[in-house]
Amino acid sequence: MAAKNSSGTGSASPRVSGTPPLFKPNDPSYVNSQLWGLNGTYGVQAQKAWLATRGNPEIVVAVLDTGSTDHPDLVGQTVPGYDMITNSATAGDGDGRDSDPSDEGDWDDDFAIDPNDEKYPSSWHGTHVAGIINALGNNSLGVIGVASRVKVQHVRVLGRGGGFDSDIIAGIIWASGGPVGEGVGALTNPTPARVINLSLGGVDACSAAYQTAIDDAILRGTVVVAAAGNAGADASTTTPANCNGVITVGASNSAGGQPEFSNDGPLVDIAAPGTDIKSTMNAGLTGPGLPTYREKSGTSMATPYVAGIVALMLSKEPLLTPAEVEDRITDQNNQTFVVQGVWGIINAALLLGVPEIPQAPTNVAAIRSGPTTTTRTVSWSAATSGSVATTHIARAFLRPSGDSPVMWCSKANLACNLSNLVKGATYYLDVISGNTGGYSAPSGPRLAINTKGTVANVVPTLTAGPTTGSVKVSWGSGLESSEMDSYLIQYSIDLLSWKNGPEVEVKSPKLVSGLKSGVNYRFRVVSKKDSGTFIKISRESAQMKPS
Repeated sequence: MAAKNSSGTGSASPRVSGTPPLFKPNDPSYVNSQLWGLNGTYGVQAQKAWLATRGNPEIVVAVLDTGSTDHPDLVGQTVPGYDMITNSATAGDGDGRDSDPSDEGDWDDDFAIDPNDEKYPSSWHGTHVAGIINALGNNSLGVIGVASRVKVQHVRVLGRGGGFDSDIIAGIIWASGGPVGEGVGALTNPTPARVINLSLGGVDACSAAYQTAIDDAILRGTVVVAAAGNAGADASTTTPANCNGVITVGASNSAGGQPEFSNDGPLVDIAAPGTDIKSTMNAGLTGPGLPTYREKSGTSMATPYVAGIVALMLSKEPLLTPAEVEDRITDQNNQTFVVQGVWGIINAALLLGVPEIPQAPTNVAAIRSGPTTTTRTVSWSAATSGSVATTHIARAFLRPSGDSPVMWCSKANLACNLSNLVKGATYYLDVISGNTGGYSAPSGPRLAINTKGTVANVVPTLTAGPTTGSVKVSWGSGLESSEMDSYLIQYSIDLLSWKNGPEVEVKSPKLVSGLKSGVNYRFRVVSKKDSGTFIKISRESAQMKPS
């Protein structure tokens, strides 16, 4: 039987009216649940947020970091950036500032001499951060970024041995659209960033130069997001996280807690996933090698989640100011799973106005409606807590669990009619509640109904019969009634049309013969009156093929 709604037409996948289907990217690491930070229990709830937007390519996120490397999951995801490193030894590219933000590697000199020395190979930190923000989505490759349709702008400020505050400050100015230098030689950015990601920091107070650069960036409309630091200390010790006006990001782990390394304290505005975060990487130990993927941990990984979510917010509401963005992010109504005291994990769905999924409805009932026996009015109670449901769907199945619905009706209120039910067929009903955030879990165990009688919680058992085309049917107590005259055994191949088999006056195993070998049958038992009126109807048996 084709699936139908109450008016007799429909598709096989009823969904809440007005709710777009969830975007389910085919990127292998997402499909295999390796990107817990996006959609795990303690992730940023990205899949729900993507109901609102996956980003606008006009929104640019500047990544002030080690620069870029070639990667197939980042192709076409950037706008031109800049190399702001003035010291050629730090830059490793033979010159000072230039328009090529390529990452030349930031390995430790001792590592290049002896890789077994406990020094550091190149980190490809900027590549990893960029992938968290906007790695390509739904390309059957690797990972997906939290805001896969926005653009990243690499501003190279870190190289061999780290970076200089003066280069980072210049990067903040340039990325936000301010001039670096004076006169006709001043550097200007033709595509200013709406968001700056600072997955970097040092132990120091926020200098006047840092604060001025950040203040000016905010005045130009740029949101500045900074890592709280990885010393397990108070974030007030780390700059630029301790500068006024920045959104300071701590890390959370996959269990919803605070990892030991994450800085904390009152300056932290929000937490985001920061342990075992898989993203785009490069395999080179010193200079660039082949593209790859790798897990990293740190507030450096948490920060791009927040920067990417800010980019989604600006994609949806481009007129938001940096102060409005910060107010929304620090509002605990937009956070989940409080990590410590006054800050929790960022919830992208809530920030984008996608509500929480309602809780499941309760008290499902079905009564005969009007003069016909083929219509039932299904009613239910909405959940008394959680998000408000705007639509409910009553669904009819032919099995007590699994399978797809064969009929449904949808209403904003708490009752609707299921019509054109097949006489004598048993249907199993549930109700789901929904809003623009998605659907609730179904109401409890499905309610069994039949137009011809009461469905009893009795399931016949089957054994192979002694002859070809025969099955022995047994059943337990629960069908008895003072009104009954006999038991009728019925069988079906489609659960809609039922053929009569033998009829007996006492409950005892009965052989059903004349069946077709190799065909799957289900059986049920009915207690009935001699007039033909059904009193109680068992549930259907498991399938069996007669020999």
